[in-house]
Amino acid sequence: MYAADPRRARRWFWTLLAIAVLAMGALYQGMRAAPGPGPGTGLLVAFSALVLVASSAQAARILTALNGPPRFPRRWRPGRGGPLPGAKADLSQGTPRSSPAAGTPTETADAPVSAPTACRQMRRGRR
Repeated sequence: MYAADPRRARRWFWTLLAIAVLAMGALYQGMRAAPGPGPGTGLLVAFSALVLVASSAQAARILTALNGPPRFPRRWRPGRGGPLPGAKADLSQGTPRSSPAAGTPTETADAPVSAPTACRQMRRGRR
């Protein structure tokens, strides 16, 4: 989840946490209740356990998205993926900044690329 609206995500986190606390209370009451002839106690335990697990899992996902580490590194770091050594450079993606005839290397193949762009290029078979 990308937190486009962190205030809304925080509000949902606290709402889900309150729901989990209420479901835990209902589960406690259901476990404490004396077994009766009707299915009410069993349904209360099953439903409250299901709500507790679902709301806790979703609240944990939201908390991780809000406070967790970024999904991609900010810079492309050499040595952690990318083209293999000795692989041919694909110069069809842009115009070189210097001509190969001048004796200087082209910067198109070696230009730094952001991690999301590199992932997209790898999926499309360009790298």
